[in-house]
Amino acid sequence: MDRRTFIKTAGAGSVILSNPMFFDHVQNLSAQEISGIDLYDIPRPIDAKLRVKPVYGKRIPNEVHEGPCRSSSPVGWNRNEEILKAKNDFNKWAKSVKKNLCDKADMLQPTYIQYAGDHRIAAKDWTELEKEKKDTDLFLVNYRVPGIEKYNKPVAPLGNSCAALDITAQLRNKGSECYGLYDFEDLNELVALLQVRKALQQTKMLIITDGPWETEYNTVHSNIADLKELNQRLGIDCQFVSFKEFFNEMDLVIKNKNVQKFADKITDKLISNAQNVHMKKDAILSSVNYYLTVKKLLQKYNCNSFSATCQELCVAGYAAKYKITPCLTHTLLKDQGYPASCEADTNVLVSTMLQMYLTNKSPYMGNTLIHDKDKNLLFIHHDVPGIKMKGLDKPGLPYEIKNFTESGWGATVRYDFSLDKGEKVTFCRLNPAATKLLIVAGEMEGCQGFNMNGCSLRATIKVKDVMEYFHEAVNFGHHFSMVYGDYVAEMKKLAEILNLEAVVVS
Repeated sequence: MDRRTFIKTAGAGSVILSNPMFFDHVQNLSAQEISGIDLYDIPRPIDAKLRVKPVYGKRIPNEVHEGPCRSSSPVGWNRNEEILKAKNDFNKWAKSVKKNLCDKADMLQPTYIQYAGDHRIAAKDWTELEKEKKDTDLFLVNYRVPGIEKYNKPVAPLGNSCAALDITAQLRNKGSECYGLYDFEDLNELVALLQVRKALQQTKMLIITDGPWETEYNTVHSNIADLKELNQRLGIDCQFVSFKEFFNEMDLVIKNKNVQKFADKITDKLISNAQNVHMKKDAILSSVNYYLTVKKLLQKYNCNSFSATCQELCVAGYAAKYKITPCLTHTLLKDQGYPASCEADTNVLVSTMLQMYLTNKSPYMGNTLIHDKDKNLLFIHHDVPGIKMKGLDKPGLPYEIKNFTESGWGATVRYDFSLDKGEKVTFCRLNPAATKLLIVAGEMEGCQGFNMNGCSLRATIKVKDVMEYFHEAVNFGHHFSMVYGDYVAEMKKLAEILNLEAVVVS
């Protein structure tokens, strides 16, 4: 979905809530996953397709001569026959590209461009590329297409040829974005990385806070404070909403009988899917209403990722008044493919975007500190595990629902990380200037705090050198985003594409 469609479809939050026909439709969806029975149409950046424009360049001279450029005799050479053969080769190449291109990309109409021995392309031959240049994210070329860099779009010569090396070196030296690709595996790896960059450019954060962003209001001080710079660097937008506006909207959600029918269905679904529930249904329902308010505001402001100041929410008395914590909302959003993070930490929110868009998994996040120096163990500690941490398109993981507070409210999802002992994990965080990315490889060791109140859930992780991690992390902060699997190599390449310096601990 392009940005024009995204903006067009994402602006009717209050209309949907007042449409009784919509709720009649929802009644028939209670047996499906929560993500399939939602009130709000919020496009996901993760679904953005990279639009690849194949361009087949062919040099066919007007006349031929025997010598360094052609060892065969020019006798009997027929230019029309060579053009016919070239166009046949072009059609085969285009079909091969279409067959092998991964599902993260859409292929635009392939274009054949021919030029003579002087490597000059006539103005009329650029016509088709001119028509589609705005829709093109990547020019995929088979050979030389002299001048294609003028469109300021990434160019990728494909194949084990001199051009893949020569043209790439030339364009990079001129400051153009160019990638030499050996084969289709190489191409699809590049597509996946460029698709993450495109998804970032279609991401808009909703941040709930009452404090001026430049002050010490938020408890997280190593987040990305300069959001204008973030927008210029990665294309990510941001929308701030006050506590007052948020809870005014939540009051409307609570008072709307049709919405409450829907909230009740979500709560029942969460309870029925859980292996164990440690709190009353009404207490879970309060956190579900918080979640629905977030979704309503996401749609209202054309946003698709979320965070909120957390301890400030508590200090202001809103958490106690409405009997909510944001924990469940973060889990549900991430499991649906919408990045979310705790404590209005825009740094780890962007880190979550990187990992979610790259892996198609729901990341875990939290405080990442040393657990056992001698055993090289650290922990990631927050109550926001995803039920879809093994893949957004994979079956959900077993979970329990546990109250955050001693009084029994504040719904949190609990997952036993010890079930995954020995599995590889990768976690990351940007520095406060959003110029560097710390990437850490680890192995799941165990779980702590599963049955405790408060923000207690801990994934214990073994790393190669925990002190090396710590001494690097002092330049980045404490909240890290984590996904299952070894993605160090992919994240290093992604960092390069995003003009971030990769700092690796593995």
